[in-house]
Amino acid sequence: MSTVARNKLLAFLILCYFSIGFWALYNLEPSLLTVFIRDLVHKSILGQNIPAESFYSLDALFVIVFGGMLSYIWLYLERIKRNPSLPMKFSMSLLIMSSGFFLLVVAIMVTGPHRLISPYFIIGTYFLLATAELMISPIGTSMVGRLSPEGMEGRLMGVWQLFTGVAGAMAGLLAQWAVIPEHVQASSGHAIYQSAFSKIGAMTLIIGLLALIVRPHILKLIRSK
Repeated sequence: MSTVARNKLLAFLILCYFSIGFWALYNLEPSLLTVFIRDLVHKSILGQNIPAESFYSLDALFVIVFGGMLSYIWLYLERIKRNPSLPMKFSMSLLIMSSGFFLLVVAIMVTGPHRLISPYFIIGTYFLLATAELMISPIGTSMVGRLSPEGMEGRLMGVWQLFTGVAGAMAGLLAQWAVIPEHVQASSGHAIYQSAFSKIGAMTLIIGLLALIVRPHILKLIRSK
């Protein structure tokens, strides 16, 4: 294997490790966030009662509505040679994902204990999470073809999926931070969720900043000749 191929493979593996931070939080959307909405969020929007499980469809809605728009923006930035690099998009994804969970912390603090949280905070959170998804999900598969040494595309696609699976397992561990003890009413779990979302947001912020710091080194590996 040539030096160039090894450098690109190393860049691929580093980005895979950073992707765990995104996919772990992404997997919390249909699980932890749905339970949070069920227990602590007012589920009426414009007079219509919305089941907690249905809020997850906001992610798909925002992806459909803004996916094409963001693709146009990337193409335009590519034409003027201002398109963010692959490592930069990974960093942006993690930082935006972090802001989504910090918004939930703000929602809990503003609402106060023993009161239901406005569903519009949830809409804002899903908007941020969907934006983060659009930053990394579409480019993950293309990254395999771009950085794979010749003949290793299939194996590295499996590696990418493996990291996604590891992130799913980590999501289960993160969800344990928000487990409400049996003697505590679910509707009184504001402090527990606030603590969990604060930890998740801070952890993702740190990973995103770390990705931003090492971005020049990853770019050097990708662009090696």
